[in-house]
Amino acid sequence: MNVIATDPSDLSPVTMLEVNQHLHRGDEVDESISAKILAATRSIELTVGPIMDSSWRATFDRVPKHHYIYLPAWLVTEISAVVAIDGDGVETPLAAVTDYVAELGHRPGRIRLVNPVSGGLRVDFSAGWESPAAVPAELKHAVLLEIGHMDAHREAVIQARPGQAFQELPRAIQHLTAVYAAAMSLAWGQA
Repeated sequence: MNVIATDPSDLSPVTMLEVNQHLHRGDEVDESISAKILAATRSIELTVGPIMDSSWRATFDRVPKHHYIYLPAWLVTEISAVVAIDGDGVETPLAAVTDYVAELGHRPGRIRLVNPVSGGLRVDFSAGWESPAAVPAELKHAVLLEIGHMDAHREAVIQARPGQAFQELPRAIQHLTAVYAAAMSLAWGQA
């Protein structure tokens, strides 16, 4: 499976005010924080899929035998196109309901093919929450923790004392995103 953002979101799941409060900085303006917000958001999205509403294209080299196509996004809001691609690269658009059923309420989002398709598949879809206020608290907090981690540590490991082995810094982020990550493994596991 190959996934690209066709229209990424301009929104962030956290505000500069929330970040400054999390970092205990008051109203201080730090230009590096904007870059950290973007990097932290993208980092968490690698685990859970798109956070803010955006458009994506997923391409599959082959269709699974069970005819379910899991999309790499926790919250899929729309399927805009499904196209079958045969071995010669000929593309055939599929019709909703007669050729596939969008199961947007499933986590992660998925489509079920009504008729078998040989070859590959391309799915254009929208995913993510419409506003920062709608983003689940666990994901907002995971982004804030990632920003705090980036701000406090330039490296992912520490050495408590000279001569001691390096240790990976503990990360609470994995626990906050675990339920989303488990569902996403369905999408990535079919590739």
